[in-house]
Amino acid sequence: MKRFPKEIAAVIAAIAFVAFVLWRIVRHLSIPVTEVELDINFTSATPHVLESWVFAGDLPPQFIHHGVGPLFHRRYYIDIADVSMSKEALMTKITEQLNTFTAWEMGIFQKLTNTESKGLATGDDFRVHITGPWNGPVRVIDVTETSFSFITLNHHMEAGEIQFRLIDHPDKADLVRFEIRSWSRSRDWIVDFFYNRLPFARIGQTRMWVYFCQRVVEVSKGKAVDEVHVMTHRVPWDHFRSNQPGDLDHWQQYYPRLQSLRDAALNFELDKREDFIESGQWRMDAYATDLPDEDPGPPEPGGIWEQAKEVLLNYEFPDPKLIRGIYMPDEPLSSRVMLLEARYLGFTFYFGVRISRVIDEVRTDPDRGEAQVWGYGYHTLQGHFERGEITFEVWKFLETGKVEFRVKSYSTTAEIRNPFYRFGFALLGRRVQRHFADSSLERMQTLVIARLTGDEEEIERPEIGIVSEEKKTE
Repeated sequence: MKRFPKEIAAVIAAIAFVAFVLWRIVRHLSIPVTEVELDINFTSATPHVLESWVFAGDLPPQFIHHGVGPLFHRRYYIDIADVSMSKEALMTKITEQLNTFTAWEMGIFQKLTNTESKGLATGDDFRVHITGPWNGPVRVIDVTETSFSFITLNHHMEAGEIQFRLIDHPDKADLVRFEIRSWSRSRDWIVDFFYNRLPFARIGQTRMWVYFCQRVVEVSKGKAVDEVHVMTHRVPWDHFRSNQPGDLDHWQQYYPRLQSLRDAALNFELDKREDFIESGQWRMDAYATDLPDEDPGPPEPGGIWEQAKEVLLNYEFPDPKLIRGIYMPDEPLSSRVMLLEARYLGFTFYFGVRISRVIDEVRTDPDRGEAQVWGYGYHTLQGHFERGEITFEVWKFLETGKVEFRVKSYSTTAEIRNPFYRFGFALLGRRVQRHFADSSLERMQTLVIARLTGDEEEIERPEIGIVSEEKKTE
């Protein structure tokens, strides 16, 4: 009997599970809610001034300004009478038993750090397993006796902060108010489409936190005075002014993760690469493009070859809409590790690579004579979707003055545990590889010519990891 491929079986199982979960979610639509949604030009700012330790984790923070589309400031609150315990005791129950306050079919909190502790502490990382294609990594950034707050991390479907708190009712002394406040934007335009344009994700989010409010009432052994109230302010991003820290698009955000890559293992056996290559188990690729010529002889100071070398050193040649390299600009190239931020079809992935060699030598081509060659290669690390090495080189043939940019690689698909990503990479991975190579060749040409003509301002450049003039060292 012919069996289904594992990928197809996984997709069918996922569809069946999602259908079951959606049916379960519909059951929560009966919870009474009073909703108000307003389009306004200003709303209150987030309550936290973030310190440098917020960056200290495996994933960097995903701040509001990293998102796209309008800002959503949302409040969910319910007033409770006859609460049987203090606000502090009730908040302790919430922080120690988060998953008893959430419907499992909507979201489950998985603690990733400080797992031996029941409560919350600043710096604790969680993964919120959200129904749908995106999970939600978050980090605790503030804890008091009656409140706690999360900031979103990379890969979360939103960019921003959320706060949970118990406060006294503003008018009635005998009531306690439980409130959830969030400030967020969509991670990318695909999420924005399903959250803002077609608000399916926003409806699911509303029901998740409305259920949370209802569970707080139940655990407090009190009585809800009214329905759960939901207020949504949608604010054009250009009109919003907040106290978010500046200059966040900088490599320091990723410092802990870059440090972890130093000790990360390769995702293939380096000493067996020749056997893999000779047996045909690796895919071999080679691409090249001509750059403008120089006069014959050694590379000219400030000329085409040197301009291309600088673009290569700064890892500017990949299209930043497709991939950008994050690295410490002050370290020698020979010991550089890079976190590659890759974007495709609305998804963002992070892969680690390590420089394997720096090339600076004269080579002899039997047909074209001697060439000055500069470049480097990098190996893939654990977690990358591919296994292998890619090398980038700038050539100048001394007899003719011809200058070329060359890309060579050997690679194969790595083990990808997520069946959704495994299926997608099997279907589209080769296309992505070729698009990366083709766009890199084209962009190298564009950048080199722009440097010579003074038109660099017209070209989008990566925001992270440019080596300063004073720090160009190998």
